[in-house]
Amino acid sequence: MLKTRLINGRVSVEDKDVVVRYINWQVPDDVVANLTGTFQVIADAELFVISDSQANLKCIVQAGVTRYTCFFFTFFFTSLINEGGHKTCYRPFGSWDVSQM
Repeated sequence: MLKTRLINGRVSVEDKDVVVRYINWQVPDDVVANLTGTFQVIADAELFVISDSQANLKCIVQAGVTRYTCFFFTFFFTSLINEGGHKTCYRPFGSWDVSQM
């Protein structure tokens, strides 16, 4: 779980912006890349990232009265380069849903 600010598509980890954070949990790189690409034109928004029991993620971006929601599911990538090592990757399930508050 993380509640922070999204500034020009970048996830802020500054103390003044982070409201809630589970231990030192970090947003996975795949999700950060999606957020950056999707929200780089939004100067400032609230970001909520919530994990379920299987490490799937729900991201909510609240920009004024507009709320964007997207689910990211996990899958494992086996790397032949890393001698069969597994890496957890995240992909969006569908696209970002938009609603007005």
